[in-house]
Amino acid sequence: MFTVGLEPTTGFANKLANVGEIENSGFEFSIEAIPISTPDVDWSIRFSYASLFNKVVSLGGSAPFNIGGFAFLPMRVEENMPIGVFRLNKPRPDLGPGVYDANVLDRKISPTPKHTGSISTSLTLFRDLRITATGDYAYGHYVLNTGSVIRFFNGLTPEINRVPAGYNFTTASSVWVEKGDFFKLREISARYQVPSQFYEGYGLRGLAVNLSFRNVFSITPSKEFDPELHGVRAGRGLDVGGINFFTVSPPFETRFGVEVSL
Repeated sequence: MFTVGLEPTTGFANKLANVGEIENSGFEFSIEAIPISTPDVDWSIRFSYASLFNKVVSLGGSAPFNIGGFAFLPMRVEENMPIGVFRLNKPRPDLGPGVYDANVLDRKISPTPKHTGSISTSLTLFRDLRITATGDYAYGHYVLNTGSVIRFFNGLTPEINRVPAGYNFTTASSVWVEKGDFFKLREISARYQVPSQFYEGYGLRGLAVNLSFRNVFSITPSKEFDPELHGVRAGRGLDVGGINFFTVSPPFETRFGVEVSL
């Protein structure tokens, strides 16, 4: 369902309608390896990958329209393009002062990650200590850094210098779109099952301690924002992400716990 623009002669600005056809393609796989498996040491590694490529095959006779973004940098629904492709103005100072390529559509510059996946590992030592780590990744997509635009409006550096001389934030709108690739190590945890000789005399059936670290670190091309997080659109419009509004990454956390079985 899209909010589709209507001809002015109808007396209405737009309507919510089921129009056109979208084609999605890709593949996914997962693999698990066990490099070590002995009575005292057990180590496993798991890896998954998925790809997604989409494009609008037909608009069913409707004219191309916006589904998000801003007037200076809209996200578009256009035939033969991914959903939400950014429409950019690219500065071309090599052709002369103030010259730019207007309304550029590049199927690579879309908000939908083309490649996603995860990796995890588990190590068990002497059947009592288990250590695990989990991370995931996404790449092949772009994000509008709205925070940089607002800082530019306020004359802050380095954003004020991102727009080349002779241009403004609209005629150089491509400078606000950045790669959204990331890898995040979500969690590292350890659980130790205390040997029974240490607690049997206290009437306990089991005793274990655990320690975990969450949101350990992330690797992204940008140091200004978290490309995984997006602003939420109001209303019923389609939300494909791709717009960052000063979103704050989850904090690093340390957790400790004790499990007692009576």
